[in-house]
Amino acid sequence: MADRRTKGDLLERKIDVCFGHVDVDGDGFFDEADVLAMAARIIAHQNIPIDSAPAVGLFKSYQEFMHNILEHLDVDGDGRINPEEWRKGIIGVFGDHPERFDALFRPLAEAIWRVCDRDGDGTVSAEEFLCFQKAMGSSPENRRLAFEKLDVNGDGSLSV
Repeated sequence: MADRRTKGDLLERKIDVCFGHVDVDGDGFFDEADVLAMAARIIAHQNIPIDSAPAVGLFKSYQEFMHNILEHLDVDGDGRINPEEWRKGIIGVFGDHPERFDALFRPLAEAIWRVCDRDGDGTVSAEEFLCFQKAMGSSPENRRLAFEKLDVNGDGSLSV
């Protein structure tokens, strides 16, 4: 029998993979320790000083992101997000209200881009992006694929 997966199933699988990336310590929850670890990994992989303005900005942005995402997704109020809260929240809170997604995720994306844009040209090259994806734990194949999918105009660089 053919595998018949719906668009919703694919979306949930993608969201679950994303949860696997944000749950840095693998304890089954997305929490403050994970956001700080993510920021540190990105900074280390981009080889920038931890006390530089972009690095400090990234730590602050991740902490603010965590505070804000807890408001939307932490249903049980325990200060951390489990996979079910993540999945339901991303689909329900942000799927129905894309403006919330932009308001919550864009400041973090901008902070990440400031760290990843090592040459300061305002864009992230394939090399800079692949380094970021490595920090996030993506496989080499998925890093390359992600860049190709995100580089919609084919110019070899990404903007926020």
